[in-house]
Amino acid sequence: MTNSNSFCDQCGTRLKATSRYCPSCGRSLDTDGASTPEKPTNQASSAASTTSTQPCPNCNTHNVRSAERCKSCWVRLSEPAAGNFRQVNRPMPRQGPKPSNYLPQAILVTLFCCIPAGIVAIVYAAQVNGKWESGHQHEAEEASNSAKQWCWIGALLSLGIGFIYGIYWSFSTA
Repeated sequence: MTNSNSFCDQCGTRLKATSRYCPSCGRSLDTDGASTPEKPTNQASSAASTTSTQPCPNCNTHNVRSAERCKSCWVRLSEPAAGNFRQVNRPMPRQGPKPSNYLPQAILVTLFCCIPAGIVAIVYAAQVNGKWESGHQHEAEEASNSAKQWCWIGALLSLGIGFIYGIYWSFSTA
């Protein structure tokens, strides 16, 4: 641990007594004793922060190249063995309009046609907006197509059952 008058020798940021990592550059303070009792000169700290920065792959904040973690989002910037910045999985940018969720149709199928197929349609319809907002366009389109398919299945099952009941009723009364 460090005392309250110490500064990071990497970037010159004042450190708290309980700091394990520098809040500015993310350098570990426990393992290599990266703190000094005196603050480095402004020229050295400004030169280090402007010439050797690397953007965070998660939030795009510029960090010191030797930083282990991002100073804004605290995501690990590099793999310990390779020393290269790691790839953070980001959703693909959206293209095209948002797919329909078919929720009104699913509710109508549930109320008036076929309850089991309508419930399945409602479940898929409820997933469309969440998947779209999280950036998973392909999965949102699949959920939309499944909701539409289950709406049709419920409507056709209702018509089929009604047709069979009509035939049965017409022959039983004759």
